[in-house]
Amino acid sequence: MKSLLTAAASTALMAMAGGVASAQCAEIEAGGASVRVLEGYNVAELAAEPGLMPAPELSEGAIGVLCDRDTIVPDANDFELVRFHRVPLYIRDGEGDDATVLALYFQPQSENEDGTINPPQYGAELPQGTLTDEDRAGIVAAIEGFAEGEQALDAYILAQREAEEG
Repeated sequence: MKSLLTAAASTALMAMAGGVASAQCAEIEAGGASVRVLEGYNVAELAAEPGLMPAPELSEGAIGVLCDRDTIVPDANDFELVRFHRVPLYIRDGEGDDATVLALYFQPQSENEDGTINPPQYGAELPQGTLTDEDRAGIVAAIEGFAEGEQALDAYILAQREAEEG
C-alpha cells in the first residue's frame, strides 16, 4: 500500500498545474490524469463539525483528496476522512516544486501469510518536499491524538443514537 500510494501521489502531484484554493479540496487521480475541485468540500471545516463528516463524492479513479493548507501537520479531525471513509488525504503546504506534501492514510488490521496480525494503524508519507523537526513533532502528535478524537466521535454518535431512541 505504502509504495503504491507514494508513487501514485508523487506522479499526480507533480502533474498538477496550479493549486487548490485554500478554502477547498480536490480529488486527485493516479498519474495526474485529472484534478477536480470538490466544490464546497473542505476537510478541515467538515471534520470540525459534530458527528462524522460526510464522505466526499469522488470519481471512480480517484486516489485521494488533496487540500492546500498553511501547514502539513494534520488537523485533529483529519482521521474522519482517512479512517472512516478510507480516503487518503494529501496535505500540501506551498506551491510548485517548493511545496511540501504529506500523504495521510489508514491501514486496517490485516493478517500476514504466516498468520501474524498487523494492528490497524495510521500512516504518513512525504511524496514531495522536506520536513522540519517541528513538522515531524506536529505530525506525530496529531496522529497520536487521533485516538482521542475517535473516542470523542464514538461518544457523540452513541449519545445521538440514545437520544433518537428515546
